[in-house]
Amino acid sequence: MAEFRDLSSLLDPQSIAIVGASPKSGWPARIWSNLRRFEYGGKIYPVNPNYETIWGMRCYASLDELPEVVDHAIIIVPAARLVELLRQSHRTPFRSATIYSGGFG
Repeated sequence: MAEFRDLSSLLDPQSIAIVGASPKSGWPARIWSNLRRFEYGGKIYPVNPNYETIWGMRCYASLDELPEVVDHAIIIVPAARLVELLRQSHRTPFRSATIYSGGFG
């Protein structure tokens, strides 16, 4: 039987990285908007190497640059970038993740 582990990083994260963050409309902007709308009180880290700031916040070029290991990463990148990003995560781990990606098969 599988052992259940602490799921608080997924269900009640204190910090979230939005990987693939963008000021343009789409999933990243909707997620950001909903976090603000429902008054998420934790830390939010936009991650995208193409921007210095997004939503009035510093934008990090990669997970490596984050000042802490985040509880939850929301990953919104094309399939072509996803595998490398996940390989990168062993150096800068996150405790849980939700992946929105297209382009497989």
